[in-house]
Amino acid sequence: MTTQVNAAPRAAGTPRAARPGEERWTVRLLRTDHDHAQTLLRVVLGAVMFPHGAQHLPGWFGGYGFRGTLDWMVSLGFPAPLAALAIVVEFFAP
Repeated sequence: MTTQVNAAPRAAGTPRAARPGEERWTVRLLRTDHDHAQTLLRVVLGAVMFPHGAQHLPGWFGGYGFRGTLDWMVSLGFPAPLAALAIVVEFFAP
């Protein structure tokens, strides 16, 4: 004998409720711990990476700027679009 549950079907596009012990990947991705050491490590890493990106994109701190860095990376064999993306990410990511 089979039993049926009288549950209304979900409308298309409606998110289903999470099962116990299950999290959506977006929730895990955006969740942070309340650990001061991790925060300090992120701030220090950003402070170290920012001058590096600032040398590459605007040419601050004695860098060659976007055009010089792009030409150098292309001369090493990087494709120009990927090199440009890397330069922009190095500046804005920290």
